[in-house]
Amino acid sequence: MNTSEIERYTLKQYTRLMISFFGCLLVLSIYQFSNLYFKGVIDGIFSASFLIMVVHQIGFASLMGVIFAFPFNFWEKLRPKYGFNLVFILLSLVLIVEAVLIGYYCTALVPLGPDLFGVGFGSILDRIIDSGGMSLSVIITILITIGLFLGFYRISSKFYHRISKMYPFTIILFSMFIATLFLEGKPINQNKTQYLTKNLYELFTENKVPFNNQSIFSSKNEDFTDGEIVWINSVYNGRNFDELYDIAKDKAYEKEFDKALLLCRYILSETPSHIDTKVLSGRVNIWQGNTEISIKILKSCIKTNPDYIDSYSALFDVYFWSGRSEEALALIEQVERNGSDIEVITDKIARAHRQDKTTTTTTNTTKQKSKAELASED
Repeated sequence: MNTSEIERYTLKQYTRLMISFFGCLLVLSIYQFSNLYFKGVIDGIFSASFLIMVVHQIGFASLMGVIFAFPFNFWEKLRPKYGFNLVFILLSLVLIVEAVLIGYYCTALVPLGPDLFGVGFGSILDRIIDSGGMSLSVIITILITIGLFLGFYRISSKFYHRISKMYPFTIILFSMFIATLFLEGKPINQNKTQYLTKNLYELFTENKVPFNNQSIFSSKNEDFTDGEIVWINSVYNGRNFDELYDIAKDKAYEKEFDKALLLCRYILSETPSHIDTKVLSGRVNIWQGNTEISIKILKSCIKTNPDYIDSYSALFDVYFWSGRSEEALALIEQVERNGSDIEVITDKIARAHRQDKTTTTTTNTTKQKSKAELASED
């Protein structure tokens, strides 16, 4: 057969192939977030965390576009359509691996990383198949993945002309991949294949291959469940801890006290000196009715940062709500000695005096009534 008569595939078909590859990654991302949402692990599907995952998937697709450009051109010049078929098969395998890894993540709530050697491939597949819920069997997953890939490739022919001027396409893809390197990612919003490859590379280069099922999370996160870690990652997304504190405060004002305290615990596990978070956890505990815990936390804040007026402000509120006027008066003396911004809470100091006066009056009235009742009985 004269291969010179067979039409060779060009950058046009290669571009459509990479667009289709990204389309499949996008569907897998939607699947992941939908699964986690219906399991009650995260608050929403199309969140900021989802958008960050889409950006990471664009970067991963770009990386694949750069890597496979050379074998595509080489084999197409050597034999028509061989380069296209080779890249299609390789990308299909990558998509199948990504689908399996996402299935595992949705089941275990922990991305597969350096603990791969301890888990075993058979255990991974069993866990996905036996998980129930939205998880699919491996065979169905493979068929759906390849079907999506072919479907997106056919659809891409309808709008390819819109991006036909993007030559050289691989340079643009490489630029997009470089851009994603500056975007901090969490396990929930990273490409799982890239995450696994990166972790395995670091393990082998450091000669630290684990042969047991150890957690990939640091010791700082030992007190958090896998579900809690997933939810924290879904709202964290590279924010600094001041921004995360603002989210915790919003959750508290919305009366989502458990989530507010969870974020407080996480912030303090990473930055134990974050005083605003400590004060917030004290306030949330009193709102939950945990008076003694709240007082203990806020007293610790005052002991650690005696000049920080917000700690006194929160403790005055706790004493007022719990009717502890005598302790509030003692706190007035303490804040007058230590507080540098005492004028900020003069209203709460005045309130403490009024409460003590009311309490004293009520107590005296009660005593007088008791004496009168005793005298009448005599």
